[in-house]
Amino acid sequence: MTMNDNQQDKAYLHNEEEAVKMAIEKEIAVQKFYRENAEKMKMPLAKKAFEFLASQEKKHEEAIKKFNSDVLKGNNPDVSIRTMNTEKMKEFLGQNLENVREKFTASKDEIRIYELAKDRELTAYNFYKQSASEATHENVRHLFTFLTHEEDGHYHLLANMISYFSNPEGYFQDQEDWFFEG
Repeated sequence: MTMNDNQQDKAYLHNEEEAVKMAIEKEIAVQKFYRENAEKMKMPLAKKAFEFLASQEKKHEEAIKKFNSDVLKGNNPDVSIRTMNTEKMKEFLGQNLENVREKFTASKDEIRIYELAKDRELTAYNFYKQSASEATHENVRHLFTFLTHEEDGHYHLLANMISYFSNPEGYFQDQEDWFFEG
């Protein structure tokens, strides 16, 4: 009998070490998802966004592995991890949407893949948020809080991309205050 994802996610609660291992597995799986699906995107911007997100997930994986290595060696782990923050996401969107010359409406399949990605980010966000609330050690809590903020940024980036792909003409007017604040 195998455990489904929900059962596995709850299994970590008794062990922070297991939560860290599961976080690494989640980061590797989502990197693979982004890389594989980047190849399916017809629009360069859609592909670039998935490649960007794959690179961010790789950074998360490396940060978690370093954290785990420090803990296993008995060293005080580096918890000075800097978050990507909303401004970095806005910058990515602003710079890349500015360069789009043609209006492009994504296919239903492409939007479906973006919706799946958004669901993955929400699942990761919930996992990290619960992990942070259950963590008994301050450094572990800090790691999961960092990851929560990161996944939240990814979720909003994907939501904005879906909005743009669904209605490119109306997107900038809807988002004007987000990108072009005075």
